[in-house]
Amino acid sequence: FFFSSRRRHTRSSLVSWARRCVQETGIMMDFPPQPYGMQEKRSISDQNARLVVNNLPYTVTEYDLSKFREFGYCTITFKKRELKQVANAFVNYQRADVAAKAREALNFSPIQDKEMLISFYDRNAMKQTKANIFVKGIMPACNNKLFYEMFKPFGDIFSSVLPQNYDGTFRNYGYIQYRAAESAEAAIKEMNDKEIGGRKLTVTIYCLLYTSDAADDTPCVDLGGRRIIKKK
Repeated sequence: FFFSSRRRHTRSSLVSWARRCVQETGIMMDFPPQPYGMQEKRSISDQNARLVVNNLPYTVTEYDLSKFREFGYCTITFKKRELKQVANAFVNYQRADVAAKAREALNFSPIQDKEMLISFYDRNAMKQTKANIFVKGIMPACNNKLFYEMFKPFGDIFSSVLPQNYDGTFRNYGYIQYRAAESAEAAIKEMNDKEIGGRKLTVTIYCLLYTSDAADDTPCVDLGGRRIIKKK
């Protein structure tokens, strides 16, 4: 490979060029980590290589998430909401298997006074409405990790959310987004009306849409757990 002498190539452009060569030739190379604060604009072809880190404190910094770099080269960007004093981050890896390892190792890890909730960023999986379930009647002693492990046997979990009150206690409901609708069906069949911790669970398909077209023969619920009744 040759570079034109008419163009000055910065470190960022050289790294981008080298990575494109790896993708085209399939030859694996080790790249030096990107310095903190230096963001590189690039497209991620594999959506499964991108992670979303939620439930972060508003004062989080890139240094707080430096553990993600132990698994491989990645870029980190933040989105902070000043009104609610919360933040989330996007971690972009080059390969999906590296992102999966990072998520498996760091999910539910403590950061300041919170714990990280890590999920894959995949628009196609987000559109799988029948793979998203609503769980109500969760025992008070449940936490994010226990909630995740409870529904993990039924399939690959895209994301799991257990909402909290302002005092830090968990509410009695949560959401599980699977990658496949078959996993959601298996979870509903096995966990609905099952008693855990002295409480009976209610597990149904979750639906965000409020129109009559959103409801079908499968019961759906909104944020309050109310059923959507299909108009005739």
